[in-house]
Amino acid sequence: MTTVSVRTLTVNEVTFALRTALGSSMNWDDRIADMRRHRVYSGPILLPFGVIEGSNRPVYTPHDVAEFIKAYRKYDETAQANKAIQYLMLDVDIAKRNPHWRHNKLTVSKPH
Repeated sequence: MTTVSVRTLTVNEVTFALRTALGSSMNWDDRIADMRRHRVYSGPILLPFGVIEGSNRPVYTPHDVAEFIKAYRKYDETAQANKAIQYLMLDVDIAKRNPHWRHNKLTVSKPH
């Protein structure tokens, strides 16, 4: 058997690369999962190179990610790189804060 070492990226790294290169107008984590499950009906598709044996975690090649970014920029001309992290300001009532995160209902702050 002949083996070759191939550089690959995990889903987290691919998500970061897509967000950096194409912006945050889309939830890239969900989009990657949808592409993997063949639930994307428009635009370019990025599929995994393979899975890590034992964990079944999908991995992608940097070349495939770069080709997807080029194809997506042609598909959606409004996609652009992020300049900085985009924070979301939320109002939190500290007195009513619950230890379990699911029970903390937060509201988006109104601009001052």
